[in-house]
Amino acid sequence: MKRKNIEIEDAEALASHCAGCEQIGWDVASTRTVKLGSERSDNVAVRGATENVFQISSINIESGRIFSEYEAVHSRPVCVVGVDIVSNLFPTTGPIKAKASPSTEIRLEDYRVSERYGSIFGFSRDNFVMIPFNTYKKNIRRASVSVGLRIRKRPGSNRGVEQGSPKHHAHATAKDFSRRR
Repeated sequence: MKRKNIEIEDAEALASHCAGCEQIGWDVASTRTVKLGSERSDNVAVRGATENVFQISSINIESGRIFSEYEAVHSRPVCVVGVDIVSNLFPTTGPIKAKASPSTEIRLEDYRVSERYGSIFGFSRDNFVMIPFNTYKKNIRRASVSVGLRIRKRPGSNRGVEQGSPKHHAHATAKDFSRRR
């Protein structure tokens, strides 16, 4: 049985019903080519994320700061890049351009750098560009993409979704929550 994609409406419904959750954030990702001047880096994980994903996932910034809630909500051209992006594209300076499709590119004018995470199973965890979720949604259109949920449990809480919500909330959709109101 194939699992359904988690849609943004599902993540928002979970956020409003999870009494035991301190924070809920989400992200989406795709692989793109990233350019800076004449330099390019292929197979980069371009992730669109809510601003609280940094705290929930313990993503630390080496240079600069995470993007703010204002920048996230208003689709600002900001990003956090992994150190592989810095080593592959610098010392060229200027805006980073992420190719959303052959005919579309996102111009990211303000970037910050994450700390080094190294590799796991031969794959670098430092080859990424993270942009605000709304910037991703506005510029990178994909027919079907599943939202990755990032959840931090409320300290001392053994509760999850409030009573009356779907028993197996990991597979629940927004429609499941609305039926129980």
